[in-house]
Amino acid sequence: MDVWRIGRNPETLSGHRQVLLEPTTTISLLPAPCGCGQSGVNNLSAYQTHQVIELPVIRPEVTHWRLHQGQCLSCGKTCKASLPREHATGYGPRLTAFVGEMSGIVSISRSAVQDLCGSVFSIPLLVEAVRCRFKGTTPDLRWITHQEPLLACATP
Repeated sequence: MDVWRIGRNPETLSGHRQVLLEPTTTISLLPAPCGCGQSGVNNLSAYQTHQVIELPVIRPEVTHWRLHQGQCLSCGKTCKASLPREHATGYGPRLTAFVGEMSGIVSISRSAVQDLCGSVFSIPLLVEAVRCRFKGTTPDLRWITHQEPLLACATP
């Protein structure tokens, strides 16, 4: 008995087939030479489609915002670039939505969200980042990503 059938009633499996998804790649396999030694065949036709489904490699899109500063030519005062407000948290809308979905609706723990972001997306978040995201504060990214900060904590 196949392992996938253990614990299942064979009568309930009849008539159910996996839906074939639109392929991104198709590989045709031709028959091996016949046992008689003949390698040619005629009336060649596909008799089965074996579908293998895999998730693509997920890589985060990382944008470095380099804020520059310089001295005013007129008065000598230091002028600094400002980060656009929508990027102040250091997280884009899709990552924010994902973390919110996992933490809020699915109700997995902050440490589980941290592990998931690290293992699936290669984003090394700390639990503090997950907590801050839902309190409406901006964490100090130096401690979240273990790198030099791109911006400091926006909360007083």
